[in-house]
Amino acid sequence: MYTIRYVIICINLLCFSYVQAQISFGLKGGVNLAQQNIKDVGLDLDSDEITGYNLGAFLEVPVGNGNIYFQPEILLIQKGGDLKLDVTDVKTTINYIDVPILLKLKILNSNLFNVNVLGGPSFGYATNGEQVENGTIIKLNFGEDNIQRFDVGIHAGGGLGIELGSLTLIGDARYLFGLSDLDGSDRAIKNKGIMISAGLQFRLLGR
Repeated sequence: MYTIRYVIICINLLCFSYVQAQISFGLKGGVNLAQQNIKDVGLDLDSDEITGYNLGAFLEVPVGNGNIYFQPEILLIQKGGDLKLDVTDVKTTINYIDVPILLKLKILNSNLFNVNVLGGPSFGYATNGEQVENGTIIKLNFGEDNIQRFDVGIHAGGGLGIELGSLTLIGDARYLFGLSDLDGSDRAIKNKGIMISAGLQFRLLGR
């Protein structure tokens, strides 16, 4: 929890320093096409996808006078995967609070619409999860059974904004690449996926 608290404090300080800039607040939701990469002795494969959710809020804060923006987010997101080996079928779902810290570049930016690319690190904390193994549900015990609760990764992708007066209709698609090994044993398990979301953005402050 200390990592997430530190990130939130940094977000608050950075946002306070831009109180005179045009700041926007947004809400969004969508799907996460989640997978897990598993590496073990003689094994290196990606699980099948599961369809999880993503839901959250974000701020968009200009950096200088150009088309670069700071975009901190807080998301509820479901990650995991469906691993099928011979007669074994293990579907893992883990619910996270994720805090991406992103930089956004608007490569096209007009009064009608914008096109952007964005990327940066994310810091995740698992709240709960389960595995369904051949029809049997097993609750995950974080900190036990070699299951790690924290997940650090990278978000990278792009999006589109359509201006509707003081509102902006937004959509984005991004690739999620996990850096953390979720398994404390000899094998390595990392989250990955494609997140697709849409939402609305509201202007809060202007120059």
